[in-house]
Amino acid sequence: MDISTIIVSFLSGGLSGGCVSVFFKRRSYRRQMRTQLYQKVSDMFAAYQIRMVKRDGRWLVLTVGDPPPSEDEKFVYHRSSFICDLVQFNELDEAILLRTQFWQNSSKTVGETGTVSRIDLTPESEAIHACLGTLHKELGLERK
Repeated sequence: MDISTIIVSFLSGGLSGGCVSVFFKRRSYRRQMRTQLYQKVSDMFAAYQIRMVKRDGRWLVLTVGDPPPSEDEKFVYHRSSFICDLVQFNELDEAILLRTQFWQNSSKTVGETGTVSRIDLTPESEAIHACLGTLHKELGLERK
């Protein structure tokens, strides 16, 4: 047996083993990220469900430059915190899609100081519901 044969077989075996290891570590990492994202999305889904039950719960009325009304203060801060938290999940397509949909919905109402803006929360609620469905599927939580 030639020395080059030994070296080639050692390198190719190590290379294939390394590729398999990287693949499984990456898969495990993404599953761990989805599990963490699931907790946040589930929490926000519940907040939206509670919000939508209220009278005019579909509409979030804010005045640009003023703090949110006292009855909406917790929801507004929870919502903005959730949007900021989505950045840590940039490697997941569902998180990118969800953040994009939030941004598109919120950016429609930008105005000058003192302008009253009405944000329709229905598209955001639907996006959260769709993301939760994707996470259920990806994490294998659905019944078959």
